[in-house]
Amino acid sequence: MREIVRCFEDVLETLQRVHARGEKTTLLIGAGCSVSSGIPQAHELVVQIEQEYPRAAQRAAARTYEAYLEELSPGERRELLGRFVREARVNSAHLAIAHLMKIGLGVTHFG
Repeated sequence: MREIVRCFEDVLETLQRVHARGEKTTLLIGAGCSVSSGIPQAHELVVQIEQEYPRAAQRAAARTYEAYLEELSPGERRELLGRFVREARVNSAHLAIAHLMKIGLGVTHFG
C-alpha cells in the first residue's frame, strides 16, 4: 500500500474546494489525538479502574472500557476522567481543527 502524506495546506485546499461545491466532509480522529495530549488509551483506563474501583470492575458485564464506565457513578467517571482532562495538553491536531472551525470549514453542529 502506498503511503500518502499531505501537509495542512494541502488538506485545507482540498477542504476549501469541497466546501465551495457545497459538499460536506467528515473529520475522523483516532486515539492518537488524545494520547499525544496526555490522555491514556482505553485499555490503560481499564487497568486503572480495576485498581481504583475494584467493585465496579467486578460488577461489569465484560472487561471493557465501556462496561467499566457503565458501572461507575457519574461522579466517579467525572473524577477519573477529569484528572486527565485537566492535565491534557493542546496538540497540533487540536490547533488544526480550531483553525478549520475559525475559517468556517469546521463542525457546525453535532447529531
